[in-house]
Amino acid sequence: MKKPTKAGAARPATGGNESSTKIQRLCEELRQHPVLYPRIESLVELPVGKLLWTRGLEGYEAARLSAANALVRLQAETDAMQAGFESASPKLDSTLYRLGAGIIDANDPEVVDAFTLAQRLGKGADFAKRLAAKVQNASKRVPLVYPAPDGERLDGTEAADANPFRVFLAMKWLSVAFWLMSDETISRVLSALKLPPRPNSPTAICNRQTVTGAVKEMGLVKHAETLVKGIGAKGVFILKDGYLPRR
Repeated sequence: MKKPTKAGAARPATGGNESSTKIQRLCEELRQHPVLYPRIESLVELPVGKLLWTRGLEGYEAARLSAANALVRLQAETDAMQAGFESASPKLDSTLYRLGAGIIDANDPEVVDAFTLAQRLGKGADFAKRLAAKVQNASKRVPLVYPAPDGERLDGTEAADANPFRVFLAMKWLSVAFWLMSDETISRVLSALKLPPRPNSPTAICNRQTVTGAVKEMGLVKHAETLVKGIGAKGVFILKDGYLPRR
């Protein structure tokens, strides 16, 4: 059997190099974090039941790690994760972000603690001004809802600006055997789940190009061979001709 190949390199630096470099540093910090990384890594669902045999395939571990790294990157790209990172006043910046995102309100004890800290640092007036602006903007925030599969409301959470389509793809990379499928087959599965590629865009179409772009930019690793050729009746996998899974 051939060695596994990558379905695309890790996301290249695009648009502000400074921002991309910052995200890379944050990714590295997350990977080394003794609590956060295991938590993120655990979000990659492992295959069970009739797909348990896929764990024994060559390249499985590389595919699993690529999915975990993709989730790390998606987490690092969120405003919540970047708020306060490498900041002169991380506590103040983090609190202001959480307030503006609707995660906390102006009466939260965290805001009081941050204001006390700002005064101690001689930044009370500046913090109060930024605080007022955040409160005003928060009242104008439009609720962000991901229409499928469960209509989950995203605003007011740490993942409010994460890409739920890509998060789902990375989380299910192994458990739905996406790593054994062509991008075309993946797009058909996701379309069947009525999972649009963008929040608040229920009419957006998930096609092969959408999947190819996501797989490439997230650096998700596929098996060297496309073992799952399609999905038959009742979700039964159509395997490559002559291929018999080892159980």
